[in-house]
Amino acid sequence: MFPSISPTGSPRPAAVASAAASMAEYRKAAHAEAETRKKIARLKRELHRKKQLQADTDTRLRRESQASALRTSLDEIKGKHVSLAAASVDAADDAEVVALSELFNGQLLLGTERGSSGEAGVRATWYSCFNGVDTDHSGRIVFDEFLRAVRSTDNLNLGPSKLSDAKVLSLWKALDEDASGTLSAGEWGHFMKRGAPAAAQSARQRLFQQRLAAQQKLSREMDVRAGRHLDTEFASERAATEAELREYSTVFNDALRRVMPPDDVANGWFKLFKAVDYNQSGLIDYFEYEAISRELLQIVKAAHRGSRRACILTSCSHAS
Repeated sequence: MFPSISPTGSPRPAAVASAAASMAEYRKAAHAEAETRKKIARLKRELHRKKQLQADTDTRLRRESQASALRTSLDEIKGKHVSLAAASVDAADDAEVVALSELFNGQLLLGTERGSSGEAGVRATWYSCFNGVDTDHSGRIVFDEFLRAVRSTDNLNLGPSKLSDAKVLSLWKALDEDASGTLSAGEWGHFMKRGAPAAAQSARQRLFQQRLAAQQKLSREMDVRAGRHLDTEFASERAATEAELREYSTVFNDALRRVMPPDDVANGWFKLFKAVDYNQSGLIDYFEYEAISRELLQIVKAAHRGSRRACILTSCSHAS
């Protein structure tokens, strides 16, 4: 027999609720799956990126290894070439090595003094000189790099006219005692330190001479400004006699009366003196005295009578 069904009861609300729950679970599962797929995609991209980085690193290391092997091979070839060229050259003796060390140090000091554009340069050292040519930073240089340090204007700036190739090669042969074809930073430094004290002493002497020359030049300029050089220039001129001085005084007073108002004639000479005594020292030099004579009093030279200082000075109006 069939169960009785209430005329007001219905199974539909329960079915709807069950379907809604199932749909919610489905959506939740779909969302979780989507998130998992995204995470897998990110992991794949990260893995690809790391593989690419590793490949790039492997390529760089391989190329660096190949370049290092090539440099080593070239250094060996260069070393053999230099050894063959040096076979006919005698190594520099100890005295020559010391003399060349002094020369190299002197060039470093000159480079420091000169700098760029004639200005004071950065202090150069044997280590900075070595690093300037040790481009691969191996701590060792071959002959070609050594020669570049000697010739380059950025380093020692020693052209063939100052130091021949034969001299450079003989020095290299003396420094490369084990004939390895390379020179270490320590060997270079030991060589450079041998001549450093003498080079420094020469530099101090050169600086002293430069300062002395500058002081002498300044002294000469000051002599010119103060008129002291005229003592030498007028050494052969005789001084004016007492009679000539009286005559010159008359000429000066006549000129003073012509250029000064009558009321100022009495103190006119003092006003003229003050007018040319620019530094208010109470003293005038020859050029200031000449300014009084030629410009203010308008006195010109007449024909010479025996000597430069004994010439008769007359005014323009008097001469006319």
